[in-house]
Amino acid sequence: MEKEGYRLKVGMATFAMESKKLTECLEELANFDFYYLELWAGRGRDYFHFPYRYPREVRRLKTLLNKWDLFPYSIHTPMFSEGLDSLDKESRLKALREIKESLKVLKDLGGEIGVIHPGGRFTPQTEERQLYASLSSLLNLLEYSSQLGLRISVEVMFPEDIGSKIEHLLFFKENTPEELGFCVDTGHAYSGGILEECIEVLGKRINHLHVHDTFKGRDAHLLLGEGEIDWKRFIELLKSIDYHGVFMLELRENSQLTLSEYLKKVKESLGKILGQTSVELDFKP
Repeated sequence: MEKEGYRLKVGMATFAMESKKLTECLEELANFDFYYLELWAGRGRDYFHFPYRYPREVRRLKTLLNKWDLFPYSIHTPMFSEGLDSLDKESRLKALREIKESLKVLKDLGGEIGVIHPGGRFTPQTEERQLYASLSSLLNLLEYSSQLGLRISVEVMFPEDIGSKIEHLLFFKENTPEELGFCVDTGHAYSGGILEECIEVLGKRINHLHVHDTFKGRDAHLLLGEGEIDWKRFIELLKSIDYHGVFMLELRENSQLTLSEYLKKVKESLGKILGQTSVELDFKP
């Protein structure tokens, strides 16, 4: 039976403006009512968009977030070619140290969830060992995040990466405490043909979403309605598990439009798609 009055908190990942300095985008995000934010730290410590290892930059960001009443709900932690699943111990430790630094910054900013890529490309020969290496890293990060009072969310990955198969996700789910959550990335899961199965299998362990449209086999990060995903069905699946996290839009940057023009298009596409369902949208905490 359809739940009446189902509400979704809507947010915006700053991945959509990664070529711009984050502090210069905040006023426009507030003007378009995107108050729940996911801070994009995926390129690492010195990246122009969000240089999280520089205390002065973090203090300035915190001041401006407060000024515009914006909530840094989550952070996309750094990604690595040799990351949490690496069979090289030093590479794993380097990734762990950098992710922990970004989580500490999120804590200082008052956020809640760190989104983590569990691994990269695997081969049939190394798949099992990479899974165990990733599991060890995730348990380490879960302990660290718990000490900070944060949650972490393991992202469903694009095909051919560790974390892209239902078997991988079940392995993580069955070998970790319930406190470790999962982030269903709609484009990744759809490309892998496992979007519905992800929600059914992970259920209440889903504590975050990366929402974007795509076509099979592409990591396109399109506006809702520009790809092939059946959004009405997706919302029904969210209702079935009573998901009450943030509907975090993770859209690719559009260099042909100003940020204001793009955010206007985002709002229009969101209203058009979700307006076809019984969902009520909350933009402001």
